[in-house]
Amino acid sequence: VRASAVTSIALLLDAPQSHAVLRSLLPSLGNLIHDNIERVRLSVVKLLLRVKKIKGIKFYHVVPVDHLLARLAAERSNITTTRNKKVVTQDPAFNASSVAIALTDLLLNSYFPRGEHVTGADQIRRTLTFLTNHPDAATVFYSNISRQLSVNAVCKLAAMLLKCLCASVEADSQPNVHDNSNSSSGTMNTNKKSRTKKRKSSTILSEKSVSNDESSSTLSQDSNSDGETLSASNTSLMASIAETIYILWESLGPSIAEPENESCYNFLLDAFSGAVITDVHSHFEQKANAYLSDDNDQSINLLTDNEHALIRRDCHRTCAALLRCAGKMPPRSVQGLASHLSHKLSSLCKQDKNIRKVVNVSPHLALLCLWGKTDDVALSLARVISQAFECNGNTSFPFDSNSTISNDGVKTRRSARMSSSSERPISPITIPELTPDVALTVLGCILSGPDPSCVAARGSLLASRISCEVIENALGKAMFFADFILKSNTNRGGFTVEETEISLILSACESYGRLALHKEAMKSGPICLNDQAKTLLSWITEKLIPSLPTIAKDELVEQQKHHQEECSSPFAALDVSSISLGGSNLLSPVLPCSPIPKDGSRGISNMTTTPPDRRRSSSISFGLQDTEAPLYVKAGVVSLVKSAICIFSEWLAVGGIDGDEIDKHVTQWCTILDFEAMDVDISPRKELFPVFCRLVIQLARSNSSINVLRSILTKCDEIEAGSKEEAMLKKSISSTMTCGRGTDQAKQAKRVLLTIMDAGESLINESKIDYDESDLEVPEPFDNIFPQQNNSVAIAISSVVSSGVGSAALADILNDSFGQKTEHDSKNRRALEIYSLSLLSEKRPKGHAADIRRIIHNMDTNLIQKDSKMQAWVENIMEKVAA
Repeated sequence: VRASAVTSIALLLDAPQSHAVLRSLLPSLGNLIHDNIERVRLSVVKLLLRVKKIKGIKFYHVVPVDHLLARLAAERSNITTTRNKKVVTQDPAFNASSVAIALTDLLLNSYFPRGEHVTGADQIRRTLTFLTNHPDAATVFYSNISRQLSVNAVCKLAAMLLKCLCASVEADSQPNVHDNSNSSSGTMNTNKKSRTKKRKSSTILSEKSVSNDESSSTLSQDSNSDGETLSASNTSLMASIAETIYILWESLGPSIAEPENESCYNFLLDAFSGAVITDVHSHFEQKANAYLSDDNDQSINLLTDNEHALIRRDCHRTCAALLRCAGKMPPRSVQGLASHLSHKLSSLCKQDKNIRKVVNVSPHLALLCLWGKTDDVALSLARVISQAFECNGNTSFPFDSNSTISNDGVKTRRSARMSSSSERPISPITIPELTPDVALTVLGCILSGPDPSCVAARGSLLASRISCEVIENALGKAMFFADFILKSNTNRGGFTVEETEISLILSACESYGRLALHKEAMKSGPICLNDQAKTLLSWITEKLIPSLPTIAKDELVEQQKHHQEECSSPFAALDVSSISLGGSNLLSPVLPCSPIPKDGSRGISNMTTTPPDRRRSSSISFGLQDTEAPLYVKAGVVSLVKSAICIFSEWLAVGGIDGDEIDKHVTQWCTILDFEAMDVDISPRKELFPVFCRLVIQLARSNSSINVLRSILTKCDEIEAGSKEEAMLKKSISSTMTCGRGTDQAKQAKRVLLTIMDAGESLINESKIDYDESDLEVPEPFDNIFPQQNNSVAIAISSVVSSGVGSAALADILNDSFGQKTEHDSKNRRALEIYSLSLLSEKRPKGHAADIRRIIHNMDTNLIQKDSKMQAWVENIMEKVAA
């Protein structure tokens, strides 16, 4: 209705007589630009486009510019375009919604003026101002600008921004290196003359697009909106410029390779060739390293650690964007970059462990993948990971013969592949051998990272059968290695494991699950549990969880025998609280960063809100510390279970099926919640309760079994009032009940309620409370139905009756249950139903008074009269309803 109303008003604007009346009324429609429904937002933008053509009415008077830019930035995550199912994931900037495309058209003349008297310097000045003041909106704007401009204009803008970047580097280097500034400038422009002679067609384009007055010297003298000279010291702006250059090139898509655009492509190659990318990349890499190490520079010491981190992040963004641009060029066109990458990777392994954690080399490996070295990268990573789990050369290590990677087999496969594609030139790039922690960190970042570098590397690895196979086999060794540690811990055979190897096991198992998810998502059709995912499920169910009782018993014996002796357990004092679940809102139904769901990020594009930010990686980091009471293997098991639940929650979030199989296994994992807290900072329940609740939501959304909810309620039967657990449980119950629409939502609510009632009956049966004793007083307000003061089932039922959907579903269930009048009904079940009826009468007595009377009318009066306590409860409820 709102969309139709806005469209009708737009039609009225065709009549000039309506302008005087509508001029003062149109601003009242401005808030609809942020409507939840995309169709309404699109209608408002179309209205603004029509207003833009009318003299006397300004579109920015209808909707202020700040609101337009905020909406443009928000539309980045609102993807409605058709996706290629063969692509695992893409940068949301290149999958803009219809609203973003229309807003780009609306704001085009404001931020990218065109005309006979508009120079390139004017366009650059507007662009820099836009990037400085509104970087998020600018990202979406320039990703869609190719829909409004010609390929020629987009290439020209990218080349001018590159000149700005080079000029900024020169300006930043001049105060420190006066003599080398000219040589640096000369290096950035070498070899361009020879390439220009070979490409005469590109010369025509360059003469038309980039005039002499738009040289790098002119651009370096331009100022931003604050009047400051453009310099690389403004790392935030430099990162935005570099990312915009890549966005412009990427937005051209396949059109840049068409024959009619050959001159434009040659022009881009001419602008980016030589040592330009290498020099600029090296400059920002050195700047990031300067803020990473202890430096005597007074200006650096004046900054806080937070500012250091922001500068390093901006420098890494700049370097990553430049490497992505280099990936669109032949390796031989980028001078010195290949050797620079090899030196960077080899030197990283020699750095301190803390520095290796901060430095991200995923863009470097992504570039190698884009240059056709995907299998070489995969083989290098797999070889290092495989060697990390060799058990110190112990030949009795129980590896599966099918999962062992031999160097001979690798060489044979590689030679067969290379012989079949011998026509492809091999670039002289050597991939140094990384350390295991760096290799697993990089692989984990590639498999879970949302940035374009990780997306590119992930797509290349998944597209290669050999790469997937060798990495999968190497990661699979981690599970066998963990089995060996479990047995070694039990037998006390003198086997010791370094703390870094424990971290490697957990990281490898997480990457193993993510790789299985991505491999299945690459296929057409539904996302089913493949063999690798089933292996991970079965391994945790059959190996890890059953080992907990034995581990706990052994720990007690060891503590009694060696109370004062330090134990060398490999899993001592693991800090599993550092596992990230993507922000504080653990139960929000957000999607993982990748892969993209088969049906898009929203089920129906015009009927839901814009999705929130995508979930980050659930990567694991560890801090081991000395303790008098080691935690043994239990802490490691908690970490593995937590990581696996995160992965399978993402599996369901992207549209994966076989949720019943996941529910069956995870229900058995809930036994880990029975163990008491292992440490003040490490508790199975504290660590796993949020991820279990999140999985329940995803199971409900996929219409799968939710037996895990019953297990959670029975295992965590007592929850502290006002705690985070109580808030999480209430939110998970409310989210599971509101899945679906209309009749589907009502069915879902009943399904959740029946699961809660089953859990409550089970708890009452276990407590052995007999509700047939007539001498008991009537509990007020029915708190004694459960043995615990703040029971989980009571919290769940209270959360149910606080919503209209839950109250209606509970009324229907109670009406049907009491209407059956069977003599074999459990009295404990009847007591739980009457307790639920009491809560329903307290929470919503007015709206459901008729329902409550109908339920009581359908009660089996004979059964109630035999139990004086239940009869008193019913009379109490009737008094509340009558009041």
